[in-house]
Amino acid sequence: MRAAGVAAAACGFAAVAAAGQGLRSYADKDQRRYVHLADGGLTDNLGLRAFQETIDLAGGLRAFLRKIDRAPNGHLVMISVDASGNAAAGIGLDRRAPSMLQAIDVASDVQLHRYNAATLEQTLQSLQRWTRQLSTPEQAVQPWLVTLTLRDIADPALRQRLAKVPTGFSLEPAQADELIAAGRALLRDNPDFRRLLEALGGTGAASSTK
Repeated sequence: MRAAGVAAAACGFAAVAAAGQGLRSYADKDQRRYVHLADGGLTDNLGLRAFQETIDLAGGLRAFLRKIDRAPNGHLVMISVDASGNAAAGIGLDRRAPSMLQAIDVASDVQLHRYNAATLEQTLQSLQRWTRQLSTPEQAVQPWLVTLTLRDIADPALRQRLAKVPTGFSLEPAQADELIAAGRALLRDNPDFRRLLEALGGTGAASSTK
């Protein structure tokens, strides 16, 4: 058990060191003359692992808060927004076999959602660890992980329409308005967010719209 713990810690330190080395490489202007960006799904679709790595690189959450000149309070809140669609939608309505491109999309979509689930579990564990580190006998810190996803939209027509919005640097104004409204509704109706508002002294749905 002790050897396994040491090995796991060594792997963790190695991962943090590798991430730090990767970040420092951007300071080498001769070797990093251009930056080529790729879709976040290739590394961390939810963007949560990158945040955890940043805290690890800072030496922990308490050290990270000192670096950004913030003090711990009674709540540690993370809101995760998953705007990924459903590549398999509609395939079962056609007698024709899926195309090669559709099959690849579905296969990658399955792996993406499995990775997202693992990321959320890891994030929840990190939140619990960080709140234990920040809590004191005088002030207990409570963790909150609020998860929003397009799949939770109640209206099937709206859910399907938004799932088809492509990834890009620009959207049609109507698409942007629908996404913003859907995100606001999902947050307002999220049970964890409602409980957070109550814990902060809010008044439920009315407070979440501010």
